[in-house]
Amino acid sequence: MSPTVSHIPVSSFNCAGCDCGQCLGQAVSAIEQVDGVMHVRVDRTRTQLVVRYDASTADAATFLESIRAAKLNPL
Repeated sequence: MSPTVSHIPVSSFNCAGCDCGQCLGQAVSAIEQVDGVMHVRVDRTRTQLVVRYDASTADAATFLESIRAAKLNPL
């Protein structure tokens, strides 16, 4: 049996409007609702959100749109 190799993309992006814990939590919750998202974490040192996802069902534009729909301000 040979091992299966898969590539799981990771995107990171700034979320300038997410400067408090509540906003960051809302942004993470919004992204977690997107189909294909496997994991979301906050990189507080860079004020970025880091998302691991299935590229066949999700993309960075969808993550940003989910944040905008939550009335947050991504950059």
